[in-house]
Order: sequence, then structure tokens, then C-alpha cells
Amino acid sequence: MNKLIKKVFSYAKHKFFTLLNKIQLKRRNSILKNQRALLKNKDFTLIANNCNGGVLSHELGLKFNSQFVNLFINTKDYIEYLKNFDYYNSLKLRFEDDSDKKYPIGKLDDLTIDFVHYKSNEEAEQKWEERKSRIDKNNMFVIFTEQDDCTEEILRDFDNLPFENKVVFTYRRYNNLKSGVFLKKYADSPNGVQMFLDFENRISIRRNYDCFDFVSWFNGEKDLNKLMSE
Repeated sequence: MNKLIKKVFSYAKHKFFTLLNKIQLKRRNSILKNQRALLKNKDFTLIANNCNGGVLSHELGLKFNSQFVNLFINTKDYIEYLKNFDYYNSLKLRFEDDSDKKYPIGKLDDLTIDFVHYKSNEEAEQKWEERKSRIDKNNMFVIFTEQDDCTEEILRDFDNLPFENKVVFTYRRYNNLKSGVFLKKYADSPNGVQMFLDFENRISIRRNYDCFDFVSWFNGEKDLNKLMSE
């Protein structure tokens, strides 16, 4: 009997939170409608080391003008990719078998890319090449989040990259990091800036990344401090 009660309770809980999430997304559309109306620069390239860029592009109703969608690349490899942008973009993906992972593992020379939301090597390669062809280096924005595997040296390397529009969201304060934006919310986090695209809580219509005015940034605002609402 206890097992049945637990099963019913678990099912009801799942249904409740599924419905709550649908309501949350529907209510969020009011925010997105306003943001989409304010966005003037609609054909830029957005590159991120995780799903933040893809979700942000989707919410703003933008075409994926970068191959960095639905995938993850570790901190060190991401910086190496950005340092040698043209070289790595000239390469063809190759894939490795990994029985411990249920998704494709791509390689670009010495870099590893986890295609966490793709079902096959073929799908991952097709989308990678298709979206890579849309990159506009003259209208490009680069996002980075500091996590527990990120060193201060890596942050300095990112800060020195020759991209005009770049921002790194950090969970520690750094002096003289021109592209750094400190997020007080994550100051006590042992793993850094995690779950940046998640909702602030189960009933909020704000995502964690709403603390930064991405629309104004894409429209040309250069002062990163002015874009923070915290």
C-alpha cells in the first residue's frame, strides 16, 4: 500500500510541476514579447560554452547563427577554440565512441565537444556545419561563464581575446577584468556560475540571466556595468 501511495504521489507531483512550468513559460512570453520588440540587431552571431547561448537565441526568436547550440565544451577547450577561431572552424568534426555517454562526442583536433542534445553523429555534424556557415565575425557576441574548473589565467586569456563584444559572468570579484561581470547571487556557489539559464524559482517568470540586459548589449551598449540590474 505504501508503495502505491508513493507512486501516486510521485505521479501527481510530476504532473503538478509540469503544469506549473507550462504556466511559467506562458507568463514569460510577456517579457519576451517586449524584449523582441526592443531588439534592433537581429542577425548577429552568438557563441557560448554551454546552452546559455542557444536558449537566449531561442527566447529572442533568433536564427542560430553559430554552431554552439545544444552542446557543451569545457572551459579550457573553449578558450583554445576562441584563441584559434579560424583554425578550428576550418576543421571537420570527427567523432569518438564513448559507452558511458548517450550522446555524440565530437573532436576538433585536440578539442572535445559534448553534443548533449543530439541523437546521432550525423545530426550533430549536419547542424554544426550548417550553423557554422552563418557566422558573421563582424557582428559577433561571445559569452563565457566562470565555473569551478576556470582559473584566473583562463579569465585573463578570455579578457585579452580580440573580440569586440565579449562578457564573462563570474562568481568571484576580479580587478581589471574588463569583460567580467560579477554575479553576487553565485558568490557562495562551490561550482561557480551554474544554472544561469534556469528560472529564479518555480514560480518566477525571470531566468537567472535576466539580471543582465542582453538586448541592450546586442543593440550596441558597451558599458557592461550599465547592463546589470543586480
